[in-house]
Amino acid sequence: MRGYFYIGAVVFFGALMVFVGWDILTSPPTLQEGVITELFNIPPKAVATYTPMNGRKIGNHPVVTAKQEQWVAVVRNEQGDYQVHCTEEHFRQLKVGNVLRYKKYEGEIFHIRYFAHYEDH
Repeated sequence: MRGYFYIGAVVFFGALMVFVGWDILTSPPTLQEGVITELFNIPPKAVATYTPMNGRKIGNHPVVTAKQEQWVAVVRNEQGDYQVHCTEEHFRQLKVGNVLRYKKYEGEIFHIRYFAHYEDH
């Protein structure tokens, strides 16, 4: 009987993870723009560090560290400050005070959101 409970729990949580992922990936992004207030490079880190969320704090911005190097622009618009992740090439062209266009991805059901740079091609 206990085995059925564990199998049911695993199936339930697996389905929940798929549903959350589906929500994020299928929701259309919105284009936004804001003024760059800070630029910082986060070196790769393989271990958990200073903050409770497996990250560290740079200035007033808690960030999650990862095994890959990250390039982040802090952008301010009328809704607030956002951390926008950029590619290395795009990051090197940015300056504080420039206007940055970025995509805001937000799930329609769970409202989990993340931000990514947007390049005009």
